[in-house]
Amino acid sequence: MKSLLDNLNYLSSSEEKTTTQIIAKELYDCFLNRKFLEIGELAEKCFVSKSTITGFCKKLGYSGYREFLLRLKIITEHYTSKTRTNLTNKLERLLDQQDRTVNIIKDFAKYNDDFIKISKILNQTKKLYIFSAFQLDGVADSFSDIISPRIENVIFNRIKLYSLTHLNNVKKDDVIFFFVSGQDTKSLDYLYENAIEKTNNIIVLASDSHFPKFHKYLSKINIDTNKLPRTPNIRIMILNYIIMQIMLNLDD
Repeated sequence: MKSLLDNLNYLSSSEEKTTTQIIAKELYDCFLNRKFLEIGELAEKCFVSKSTITGFCKKLGYSGYREFLLRLKIITEHYTSKTRTNLTNKLERLLDQQDRTVNIIKDFAKYNDDFIKISKILNQTKKLYIFSAFQLDGVADSFSDIISPRIENVIFNRIKLYSLTHLNNVKKDDVIFFFVSGQDTKSLDYLYENAIEKTNNIIVLASDSHFPKFHKYLSKINIDTNKLPRTPNIRIMILNYIIMQIMLNLDD
C-alpha cells in the first residue's frame, strides 16, 4: 500500500493535466513548502469546487479534507524533525572532524624537523621503496602516486610476495619508507632488519605498539596520539597530514 506522500507524488507526476493531477500537485507543494490551505483556498487555486476536493480525499481513503489535512501535517512535522536531526548530526560530525584536524596539526608540530629532513633526502634520491602493512596499503599507494612525478623510480607493490625481491635491489643511496600498523606485520619486521644492512635512509611511520622495535632510521614518526582514538581511519588522517607536510617541503 502506497503512503500518502507516495500517492501525491505519483498523481502529481502525471503528464496529463487532469483535475486529480492539479489537486495532487498543489497538495504535494503544500507538503514541500510546509504551507497548508483551507479547503476553500485549495479549491480556488485548483479551479474546482470544495466537493471535488472532498471526493479526491475520499479516493485516497480519508473521510474528507479535514482528516486528509491532519494526516499531511503530521507527516510534514515528522519529516521536518527528521531533517533537523540529520542536519544536527552532520554538523556535530563536521565540528568533530575539525577538532581532530586541529589536534593533529598541534600534536605533530613536534615532527616539523623530521618533515624537513625527510623532504631533503627525497629531494636527493633517485629511487624510493615503499613497504606497508595491509592496513595502510591504501595510503601508501596514494603516497606512491603523489611522489612519483618527483622521484625517478618509486617502487611499491601491494603484493607482499614481491617485497623481498625489491629489497634485494636496494642500494646505499636509496630511500625506504615503512608504513606500519595493525596485525600481520612480521614480514615488515623481517624486511626492516634486512633493510638496515643496506641503507641508512630509512623513514618509519609506525603506530605506537610497533614504534619501539624500530631502532635504526633516518627518521621515525609515531602515527598515534593520545588526543585521538587509535583507529585505522584516524591513522590514515594523520598519515595524510604527514605526507602533505613532506610534499610541501619538497623542492619545486
